[in-house]
Amino acid sequence: MNIAFLVPYTPTRIRTRSLYFLKTLAQNGHRVRLYTLWSNQAERDALQDLAALDIQITAEPLSTQRALWNAMRGLPTSIPLQASYSWQPTLARRWMREVEQLAFDIVHVEHLRGARYARAVRTTAAHALVWDSVDCISALFEQTRAYSARFLNRFISRMEYRRTRAYEAALVREFPQTVVVSEAERNALLTLAASNGEPKTAQVHVVPIGTDTVYFSRRTSAREPATILFSGKMSYHANLTAALYLTDEIMPRVWAQQPEVRVLIVGANPPSILQTRADSSQGKIVVTGTVLDIRPFLERATIAVAPMVYAAGAQFKVIEAMAMETPVITTAHVAAPLNAQPGRDLLTAESAADFSDTILALLSAPAQQMALAANGRAFVETNLSWESAVAKLLDVYALARARVRN
Repeated sequence: MNIAFLVPYTPTRIRTRSLYFLKTLAQNGHRVRLYTLWSNQAERDALQDLAALDIQITAEPLSTQRALWNAMRGLPTSIPLQASYSWQPTLARRWMREVEQLAFDIVHVEHLRGARYARAVRTTAAHALVWDSVDCISALFEQTRAYSARFLNRFISRMEYRRTRAYEAALVREFPQTVVVSEAERNALLTLAASNGEPKTAQVHVVPIGTDTVYFSRRTSAREPATILFSGKMSYHANLTAALYLTDEIMPRVWAQQPEVRVLIVGANPPSILQTRADSSQGKIVVTGTVLDIRPFLERATIAVAPMVYAAGAQFKVIEAMAMETPVITTAHVAAPLNAQPGRDLLTAESAADFSDTILALLSAPAQQMALAANGRAFVETNLSWESAVAKLLDVYALARARVRN
């Protein structure tokens, strides 16, 4: 197929899902043209890597000033800030012109930030349009306004919740096919679609995430003793809230019994509040900031934890750890979208006391660590490949094309 694929941010190993959709589609012989935005040289370099796969690239810069201007213009309107943030007129003009002129079989637009671009071409009847919502953002805002560790995040979420909810409801009713990463996100969007009293007729499909089991594979058997890892982009409010929950509520209980346990917090853009925790921890907490490769840290860790107080969709940090044969402890609501079996593939805990007890028990059980490592890797290999994810995406494409033909 000939596919127009718009992503309102550069696909990278941090934005893994769109990166591997593009790679897998191209490797399977589909002709893909990527429309996207970049903000720094590292992102421009990442686009060159995609171009090497014969993916055609149409990319424009999105400056901080432009993004802020978009947000300011959106404030007095009914359009959520997320939907305004990534609008770039030069990219939009080229996108609309080429979708109209080129023979695309599928037009795929990712995220609420891309929805305005999707709306700009939705009346082009010759093309099958798929909106990839990824997550239900209003459901995330509902959690954020209740649980985020930072007042600013709670404030913005409260301000944005109602209009994001209304906007997402309209999008799901408007676009013929919508894609999300989990059944929970699907149910949230279907509920929105029916919120005006209409029956739940929207077409919302689950296309799960995958992982690169070649890239994420263990190369050494050496692990550091009593080392706990939490990873993710630390400027993301849900990750920051989880990191503070780990350092402030879970680990003091662990240290009361095993003071030698170390915590590695690995990920880009950690706020100063995390470094403050590390500076006062007497070496028990290490905050790395940006790393070029997460795999050495996953290999070093005794246990990977994901104590997400709230979250949307599926968590790459969990499946990447499982792929690297690092035992995982997370919450039940993070494990559920993966369909992994607690007690076999990973462990779950809910309260701070549950987490600390589970960490302490697993640290003293090397046989259980080995079993979780093997089972987690086997689960990922069997259930979470990008080939199987893209096969489901292609099924959605087929539905979109059939609708156009009819």
